[in-house]
Amino acid sequence: MNSAALKSCLERENALVVEFLHALEAETEALMDRRAHESLQAAVQRKETLADDLAQLGAERDALLSDAGLASGPAGTDAAAAAHPELGPLWQALQANAAQAREHNQRNGTLIAVNLRHTQESLDALRQAAGTGAAATYDAQGRGKRGYSSAASGRAIVAT
Repeated sequence: MNSAALKSCLERENALVVEFLHALEAETEALMDRRAHESLQAAVQRKETLADDLAQLGAERDALLSDAGLASGPAGTDAAAAAHPELGPLWQALQANAAQAREHNQRNGTLIAVNLRHTQESLDALRQAAGTGAAATYDAQGRGKRGYSSAASGRAIVAT
């Protein structure tokens, strides 16, 4: 087995996971600042690019493991680290950073869900205040969706 190639792959993968953590931190900051739409979009795009890069490196690692006659994924990498002790600390660091990234990504997902719920509640309150209920949206023909009818409300819809 070419442990140098696997070591290089693990180093690159670990560096990308650390960069992914930074993208997650930027995403968290943007989620906390409801006015930071551009920075949120940039953070999400960066995170998606890094996730794609990580998937490619994971496939590269699996190919190296397969070439060495080892299983793919963590089981094969565990076996490689057991056979080549110089890989152990790097593999452990990668696993720790990946676990941290998973947790951070889950927290961001929770923030997104809370923000979405808050936005939906705000929209519902505005619709209720306008007397239109939760169905004040229109289709391409100008008809109310979900049973809303401008005729039923007694108001005409006028395009300006």
